[in-house]
Amino acid sequence: MKAKRKYLLGLTSFLTILFSFESLHAKEPLVESEWIKFNDSLVESIEYSLNKNKSSNLIKKGSLSASLGPIDNLKRTFPLTFLYKLEIYVLKRNGKKVIHLPEAFFEDNFIKILRKQKVFETKDYYIYYKGIEDISDISGVDYPNCDHLLVKMKDKDDPLKENDLLSRRFELKNIEIHLYVTKNLPLLGAVEIALTGKILSKDFVAVFDLK
Repeated sequence: MKAKRKYLLGLTSFLTILFSFESLHAKEPLVESEWIKFNDSLVESIEYSLNKNKSSNLIKKGSLSASLGPIDNLKRTFPLTFLYKLEIYVLKRNGKKVIHLPEAFFEDNFIKILRKQKVFETKDYYIYYKGIEDISDISGVDYPNCDHLLVKMKDKDDPLKENDLLSRRFELKNIEIHLYVTKNLPLLGAVEIALTGKILSKDFVAVFDLK
């Protein structure tokens, strides 16, 4: 009798697991991971080169670096840091943007949810989903079907250290970050990063390609 009871309990547990598994798959079929994998104990850093063909004419020179990690164990976020250098006309402009990405950003279903909901918000920034785009880098390499993510900071402007009038006239305003993300690339998989904003009340764009 005891053996029969154990058998029935075992069969019930097996069927429960089986139905749970099938129910999970009915909602979201398993596919090969298409999102970002990141080791939270490391710092990844990568350099980008200015693509003058895609950038505004007023941008004479420029460079950008991006680094990610390590994890902030208290906040459970990953700092993504952008350091950029731009030469605009005869002036040089250096800036820094830091985005603290939550752990949820690195889950496989994040991009699927963002594609549907179109926006992700934290207390410091928004990430907008702008669709799928084909990207060709400065070397002519094609990257089809890249996810276009737009990052808008709630505090948009970088404070300037310079106090002279000329420097303040050329202050960069309303800077936004465009990421063109694909699979199997370092860091966030961003093959191209574009900075957009205003200078002297004019719109500008500085486009950087993965080196």
